[in-house]
Amino acid sequence: MRALRLVLVLPALALALLAVAIPARAYVYTTSSDGQILTWPDPAAPVFYANWANIRSLNYSDVFSTFTNALQRWKYSGVSSIGFDYWQGTGSSATPVKTEFDSRNAVFFSSQSTQKLGGSTIGVTYIYSAAGVILEADVEFNDDTFTFTTNPSDSSRFGDQKHVFLENVATHEFGHAFGLSHSAALQSTMVYLEYREQAKLSCDDISAVAALYPVSSFTTGRGSLSGTVLYSGSAVFGAHVLAISKTRGVMVASAITQPNGTYTIPGLEPGDYHLMVEPFQASAPISSLCGGSASGCYYGTVNSPSVCGGSPFKRGFIETGTSGFPQTIAVAAGATTSVADYTVSCSNMPGLASPSTSTAAADLATPLLQNTSSGSAARDVVSAGANTDQYFKLLDVSGDISVKALAYSLYSPVDPHVTILDSSGGTIAGAVSTDDVFQNASTLYVNFDSVASYAAAPAGNYYVKVHNYPAPLSNEYPAGNSSSTQIDPTLFYLLIVTIGDTTALVPSNSAPALPNNARCEAADSFPAFADHGPPGGVATTPAASSSGGGGGGGDSGSSSNGCGLIADVSKDRAGGFRGPGPDALFSAWGVLVVLVAARLWLCFWQRKVALNRFRR
Repeated sequence: MRALRLVLVLPALALALLAVAIPARAYVYTTSSDGQILTWPDPAAPVFYANWANIRSLNYSDVFSTFTNALQRWKYSGVSSIGFDYWQGTGSSATPVKTEFDSRNAVFFSSQSTQKLGGSTIGVTYIYSAAGVILEADVEFNDDTFTFTTNPSDSSRFGDQKHVFLENVATHEFGHAFGLSHSAALQSTMVYLEYREQAKLSCDDISAVAALYPVSSFTTGRGSLSGTVLYSGSAVFGAHVLAISKTRGVMVASAITQPNGTYTIPGLEPGDYHLMVEPFQASAPISSLCGGSASGCYYGTVNSPSVCGGSPFKRGFIETGTSGFPQTIAVAAGATTSVADYTVSCSNMPGLASPSTSTAAADLATPLLQNTSSGSAARDVVSAGANTDQYFKLLDVSGDISVKALAYSLYSPVDPHVTILDSSGGTIAGAVSTDDVFQNASTLYVNFDSVASYAAAPAGNYYVKVHNYPAPLSNEYPAGNSSSTQIDPTLFYLLIVTIGDTTALVPSNSAPALPNNARCEAADSFPAFADHGPPGGVATTPAASSSGGGGGGGDSGSSSNGCGLIADVSKDRAGGFRGPGPDALFSAWGVLVVLVAARLWLCFWQRKVALNRFRR
């Protein structure tokens, strides 16, 4: 891949008295080279100007509903303060078909522009910023290579690998426009490869935008986790930390460690969590986070791919001190829980248990739960291979039993199926097992994790049986499961057992709650966006409409109308590419940060202006 080159940098003027609060270091956000998280100024309500012309038979209505639906999913996630306004036409003066700093947030298709995208680059978002404030975001969709459609079943992972549901790409790209970078969370809309159902936000997406643009109705009554990831006493930069809710049995939020190895995960419901640590996108974080070039990129010096003698470290769980038992970490409302330092392993995935393969040998010296009517336990377990059974003992327990096995959502290529058995290893009439914990309404997305439950179990001994099916097919994983893209090849699952868990998903004084399913996927419940008609062909921003998702402040870049670039940036692009298997990449996988010079229309104090080209 070729890197962007900085051709010329001249002194420039920057915004004065315009600042935003920098949120805690969580999730993965678009970040300037000096470490500033980029956000729209408050109130965050950018105005987008879409040129709907394309070569793929999408009509005016198709494009309008696609783009406004995608924007409204972010707005009506209910957890953030973002808004937007949207205008659509075909006039190139009012709805530009190029990326340049012109105070218009342009949305367009490559076929209408002289600026073309590479073969398997499916979409690109360019962000222009100054002093940590987003001034403009331009979004380009590659209809030269891909056939965008209105059919949710179309994806670059299936069929001819060219037909793609445009809403998948649009929701992802507008996430970038609001300041989110690529996620390594498997179920995330912001994951770096196109996949079915990316049009709907996931747990990690909702939590991320809530932390970036917080509103009290979401943050009230929630807490945070923070800690440090180390190797041989030194900081690991670029470790990916996943917070798994014990009550939900779902990974709900994540963070990437900073140069000092620290991370913070805010906005968590009170309750117990388990933490898993892995290298962010294995050996290729620069591709995802920096667009392929480390030059000028905040994440350009991540060491997570190389701390182990030039290789990534192994995944693992923060444990209790007893091998194979992940620590239960409590989060309280309004507080930050400090987590003990975690030291990564280079030789193997640490702490994995090798359970019995029959009930005859399953009277373990240390059962999962013992002599309790309420409580919880977790094991991180090596899979014994496809079509094998593994057993665990619950000793003298009673009440509501729940057992969850997570593998798919933690990106492990194995498919566990959980069953609760009686003390003799027989089936229980009242016990219920669900092989796939989530399939959305469109039936296009399946989470292959498993859950079993037994309500009001009488006191006694029980077994947990886990049958390991072969891994789902590669194209059933949003990011594939080949050796070149997988975090590491260790087969494992996380087993979470709870007895009589009555933890509320969210405190009563805090709303809204995350949707209660394995992906936190919500049904669309927003109103149709009112069509303003095409914008005028003038250089000024039209007044923002109060209807739909419109923000009252107009385009946040309108204060710099008339500004133009003095410096030039070369046309070299970090071209996207198709990874192993049928994957369409979102631009060059990450954030490209390039310094340019700009003259702003009003007089501001002299400072450096950053052009942050966020490319997916």
